[in-house]
Amino acid sequence: MKYLLIEPPRVDEYGNLRIMGSMGSYKADMVWHPLDMMIISGYLQKNGFDSTILDANALNINLQETKKRIENENPDVIIFTTSTSTIYSDLKLADIAKEVNKNIKTIAIGTHVSAVPLETLQLNTNLDAVVIDSEPEFAILSLIKNKLEFKNTNGFFYRNRNTIIQNKPNPRIMNLDDLGFPSHDKVDQNLYNDPLQKRKPFTMTYATRGCWHGKCIYCSCPFFFPPARMRSVQHIIKELEWIQSLGIKEIKWFDAEFNNFPDKTNELLDEMIKRKIDLTWSALARVDNLPKETIEKMKKAGCHTLHVGIESASPQILKNIRKNISLDQAEETVKNIKDSGINVLTYFMLGLPGETKETMQKTLEFAKKLDPVATTFSIATPHPRTLFHTWLEQNKLLKTKDYSKYNPSLPPVYDLPDLKSEEIYKFMKYAQKSFYLRPSFILKRLVEIRSFTQLKNGIKTFNMIRKRY
Repeated sequence: MKYLLIEPPRVDEYGNLRIMGSMGSYKADMVWHPLDMMIISGYLQKNGFDSTILDANALNINLQETKKRIENENPDVIIFTTSTSTIYSDLKLADIAKEVNKNIKTIAIGTHVSAVPLETLQLNTNLDAVVIDSEPEFAILSLIKNKLEFKNTNGFFYRNRNTIIQNKPNPRIMNLDDLGFPSHDKVDQNLYNDPLQKRKPFTMTYATRGCWHGKCIYCSCPFFFPPARMRSVQHIIKELEWIQSLGIKEIKWFDAEFNNFPDKTNELLDEMIKRKIDLTWSALARVDNLPKETIEKMKKAGCHTLHVGIESASPQILKNIRKNISLDQAEETVKNIKDSGINVLTYFMLGLPGETKETMQKTLEFAKKLDPVATTFSIATPHPRTLFHTWLEQNKLLKTKDYSKYNPSLPPVYDLPDLKSEEIYKFMKYAQKSFYLRPSFILKRLVEIRSFTQLKNGIKTFNMIRKRY
């Protein structure tokens, strides 16, 4: 049998995010790897089943060109990723697959479909099944071992003629080492880039799943990826050595928090230094769990950029969303990161419970005070099944169930008690311009340029921000 894993075509001009509960479009000149599919492919490979990955998002091909690729591959099954904001477009893959061959099994994965599986199947009769496990690897392997028979395979909602049948979910995969390595060798690494990368080519991998804190009301982690788990240090090191052998120079860790487990994180960093792993890298980290000593060790191990989620400069909003950090922690950690010689990128959200015009302005001023190498001001977007979505529903604040509008770069799909949707959106665009178009910011970034790659990425990103906002 032939198994085709597909990252769907772009919906937005700049490309879309679908990895592990992500949604929305890229805000800079960047294209990230289809990590979900790389992990599934690697897991299948470890268990003796070969597969092909088609990244239509990175290739920037439309549905018709994707259909031609499906025809050329002639698979028995296609498995494709989804997100909330792209779900309607993503499901069209089921239509074109059935046009190629009505016997092709069509399966959707992602946190959106695992949140609303019945609703998803009702949207498109050409979709055969959705994986209800938010971690889909075990269900997919089991289905393949069962020769694509859904009846006795847990982890699926599936269609049997005119009836939709629900199977039981699978337990969590607690030992992440069992998944093997993501298939870095099955994608064209030249397709991918990130505006903050230092070297090419780069790839993406992960050390952990879930979040040690795991309480934020807007985030997918508490609802789809608990509990926090980490791969063994030796397993990660073996993957890094393989990545090096492929000629890859840099990695982006795609973890909710790279520093989920401080002791094991330090053990990993020690091993990377000891073995002289020649990979530059970036990662996401929590500001309340990152001592100066660990930051300095990250620098020695090849880290050049840390991404930190702060979300708001309002202590009350941070309390409302259960972020469990303080502004003092954020300020101190950002300073320590910068003092170590590592770049810092900050994330902020607008439109969270308790937001007002005053809190939005405070957030913008706090971002400027921290002066990171880059920042984002995104619209807080209610993913189905999160507490944020539930709160909006209960308070009758949601304006639509049109998922194509559930995009962090579009006007919010809700009004808040003290703010209208358009007011939040207008401020988001103002904040982006106000932050990035400061003469002091532009001059500092120009002075920091050390390579042609940095210069090219900087120019592209600047032009995208100017055009978009």
